[in-house]
Amino acid sequence: MTVYNKIFTLSQLTEGTDIRSINDSSYFSTAMNAVTLGDVNGDGFLDFAFSSRSRQQGQDETYSKLHVIFGTQDGVPSDVDLNNIDESEGFTITISNPASTIGLSIRSIGDYNEDGFDDFMFSTSIYGNDPFGNGNSYLGNKIVIFYGGDEIPNLMDFNNLPEEYAEYGSGYSFGGHTSGGADFNGDSNIDTVSSSYRLGIFEPEKRAFVNLGDQSYEFIVPKKRHGNFEANFVGDVNGDGRADIAVSSPSIRDVGMRSVSIFFGVSQGETPETNAANLNGTNGFTIQLPSNGALINVSTRSAGDFNGDGIGDLIITAGYASRGNDSDGYNESSRDVFVVFGTNDPSRSDIDLSELDTWEGFQIVPYYDVGKALSVGDFNGDGLDDIAFESRMNPDMPTPVTVLYGTTRILPDYLDLATLNPNEGFSVQFKPNKPFLGLLSGAGDTNGDGNDDIFFQTADGVKLLLGRPSNVGIEGDNYLEGTSAAELIDGEAGHDTILGFAGNDLLTGGIGNDILDGGTGIDTLQGGDGDDVYVIDHENDTLFDSGGRDQLRSDVLSIALWQWTGIEDARLSGFLDLVLAGDDADNSLWGNSGANSLYGNNGSDQIFGGDGADTIVGGAGADALFGGAGNDVIYVDSRSDTVRGGDGDNIMASDNISIDLNSDNFDVFHAALFGTRKLNLTGNNGGNALYGNDARNVIRGGGGVDGLYGNGGSDTLIGGNGIDFFVLDTGYGQDRVKDFKATGRAHDRVDVRDIKSIKNFADLQKNHLRQIGDDVVVVAGKDRLILENTDIDNLTQSHFLI
Repeated sequence: MTVYNKIFTLSQLTEGTDIRSINDSSYFSTAMNAVTLGDVNGDGFLDFAFSSRSRQQGQDETYSKLHVIFGTQDGVPSDVDLNNIDESEGFTITISNPASTIGLSIRSIGDYNEDGFDDFMFSTSIYGNDPFGNGNSYLGNKIVIFYGGDEIPNLMDFNNLPEEYAEYGSGYSFGGHTSGGADFNGDSNIDTVSSSYRLGIFEPEKRAFVNLGDQSYEFIVPKKRHGNFEANFVGDVNGDGRADIAVSSPSIRDVGMRSVSIFFGVSQGETPETNAANLNGTNGFTIQLPSNGALINVSTRSAGDFNGDGIGDLIITAGYASRGNDSDGYNESSRDVFVVFGTNDPSRSDIDLSELDTWEGFQIVPYYDVGKALSVGDFNGDGLDDIAFESRMNPDMPTPVTVLYGTTRILPDYLDLATLNPNEGFSVQFKPNKPFLGLLSGAGDTNGDGNDDIFFQTADGVKLLLGRPSNVGIEGDNYLEGTSAAELIDGEAGHDTILGFAGNDLLTGGIGNDILDGGTGIDTLQGGDGDDVYVIDHENDTLFDSGGRDQLRSDVLSIALWQWTGIEDARLSGFLDLVLAGDDADNSLWGNSGANSLYGNNGSDQIFGGDGADTIVGGAGADALFGGAGNDVIYVDSRSDTVRGGDGDNIMASDNISIDLNSDNFDVFHAALFGTRKLNLTGNNGGNALYGNDARNVIRGGGGVDGLYGNGGSDTLIGGNGIDFFVLDTGYGQDRVKDFKATGRAHDRVDVRDIKSIKNFADLQKNHLRQIGDDVVVVAGKDRLILENTDIDNLTQSHFLI
């Protein structure tokens, strides 16, 4: 389900609620790592480590530092400055050589020495005078295990860490990457793993070292050309309950040496396989990397349980020095990202990422380029682990961090981020646009709200993006989607669109102009303040509104607004023939493309007929009635009503007022009276069709070619200018035409087509046409049409429609 919109910016996030900033008042500072630790100082709260390079004003060099901030009940404290940490807030480790970098890798390892305080490990690149007299040269990397405690000094130098708190790894060229906090050999103790680093361009193999307390192992993988090399604990990817290790081995030229080796954890007393050449599916497996160029960097991390099958998954990032702009659309210096699903199938000993099947995993196609990728836990609270990665949209756009939600559905072989919908994940953009700022990590649940959080770096420093349950949007405009389950979805402030889909959902829009669509099921929709739209499809749906001018919509239900408190407007969608009725308020009502019956009731209403053949009744009040397309009947009851016929062949009707189509209020050509009141009807200069009722009416055609229908009663018909048609039908009574034009080419006509007893013109002349004084009478049983001041000798067949 959706937490955020597909793409949004940092400016849309509220400090403290959606995001937290890690302050650093240094003159210049750039972060490198941010990690959630365990409880290092034993106060019952999680603590946090940050590594950075910074300088003070007036300094020429930047110096590396590692900061540990003590957490609070709310997670990361908002008022701590990394440049000025006092002893109650945490501690800082510095290194004097500006070329050295402390905290290249930081990992929480739990209570490693079992003293009641959680510990962590970190690696540092060391520069100094080498044995050959080359001055300030790179000596290698050093790993340190730092032990927690409740009296840790506030400021420490890396080269002189107190022995009760720190244990240095032996030698250099060790600890390029570290990982820990897992049990690899089943003895219930915490194990750590680190990888060798920069061992030389022609070394035949690379090694990862695992420290298991009183045991150590060296894992050997092939390596023929220089490239970044790392080892990680990656969770349980074969479902045996033990932590596994991934060792990534890039190669610039030798395609056959490009691989990721997965070594399975073992039970206590068992010896693990440590040579990648011997992996056979029961002790581990090999993942072959694509041959798309000079592969210089491979990172393999845990993807958590992304697909919800109970087995851990992997996310692999492969970086290339250069790429051809060939037909597959990849760009130079881009990276490939793959998600590989874990399995307990021992027959899987080798996976080729260039031929990945949907049951094995999928490839992520970035917007433009992609950087670091890793699991960030369950960010949206749906019970599935999510992944995050850096992914620029194009070279000229800000760098976003993209979160892809875990899912149990089958994904395509290639998941294109350009087609990502808000139900699958989101991206947060920030400026300036840089390839990647280098810091992205899962922070765990830092504030105890049940959702995991994310650290990432912007030009303004480190940010902590707080995880949010699937049912809550950010402050601002959200597009939120549910699933087929029953859910609670809250848009909070902003103009939100919330779609519940199936299930009995509770949707809350909050402040703002919201659209709430519960979908199928019996839903409860709460709009809050603002002009909201409620979409219903079940008669038992429930609405709660808190103000504003609101609208009710449906494509399957007829709507009566008096049944819904606080809703002023209603709109039908779709094509069904539905009924829509207002209440005593001033309503706005819209029909759909079907044949609707639309009733305004009391109030001064606006009613729009839509595309079908509609019946529109304004009711009491000064109403504005719009027929739209389709042949509509529009009923008015006040001369204050306004009628606009639209494109259809529309008829305006009334039973209590006389109608004059010359009024500015009426833009319609056809009108009808109904009921039994004596009313009058006047046409305009257009071609009118005018219908009387059962009482005595005076019907005037006006200009144009008009059709006058007396209906019941003894009516007076006046055609006016133009060629007019006077209609005689059964039950019309005795109507009198005052101005029948019998001579000239533009003469009037009598329509008797519906009189079955009149067979033809000869029959009409013999049996139904009489001269009585100055008038001609057309006779049809008891019904008469009297043409005053007309000579029968002037009437020919052209005067009649038979």
